[in-house]
Amino acid sequence: MCYCYTKPAVGGSGSGSGRPALRENWRPARTAASGFSTRYTKKVEDGKSRLSTLILSQAAVQLFSLLNFLPKKGGSLDRVAVSFTVLAFVSILVGELGRRYNRVSLLMCYLAASNLAIMISLGSAGRTNLIEVIGDTSQWKKNMLQLLTNVPILLGSLLQTLSSGTTITLTAYMYSLKRAS
Repeated sequence: MCYCYTKPAVGGSGSGSGRPALRENWRPARTAASGFSTRYTKKVEDGKSRLSTLILSQAAVQLFSLLNFLPKKGGSLDRVAVSFTVLAFVSILVGELGRRYNRVSLLMCYLAASNLAIMISLGSAGRTNLIEVIGDTSQWKKNMLQLLTNVPILLGSLLQTLSSGTTITLTAYMYSLKRAS
C-alpha cells in the first residue's frame, strides 16, 4: 500500500526545461515494517508506564514491610525478613533503572532478584504457620499482629505476579523492536 500524496507537477515537461517535475507536499510510502515499529513502540510505552506503577507500588509495600520487621521493645531483628526486604529494594532500583533506560538486561535482573525476594519472604511466612493462624478464626484477635505482619508479604506476592507478567511482555516487545531496527 502506498500513501503518496502529490500535487500537479511544477516546472514539468510543459515548461521545456527538461528537468523532472518537482513534487510539493509529499510523504514517503509507508512500509509494513514502519507500521510494526509504530505499534510495538506504543506497546513498549504502555508497558513501561504500567511497570512504573507496579514498581512504585512494590516500593510502598516493601517500605511497609520493613516497618513491620523492625524490632519492638526488647525484641530481636529478624535477619531473614530484613535481608529479603533489602534484596527487594535493590531489585526495585534495578528494575526502575532498566525501565527508565530501556535496558532489557537490567529488567531481567530485576525479574530474577524480585522473584527470589518473594520466594524468601513466602518461605519466611511459611515458618510462622500462617495457614493455621488464618484457618482458626477464633484466634484472630489474639494473633492479629502475626496476621498484619504477613499482609505485605501476600500483597507483595500479588504485585510480583503482575510485575513479572508485565516485565516479560515488555522485554519481548523490546527484543522485537531491536530485531526490527
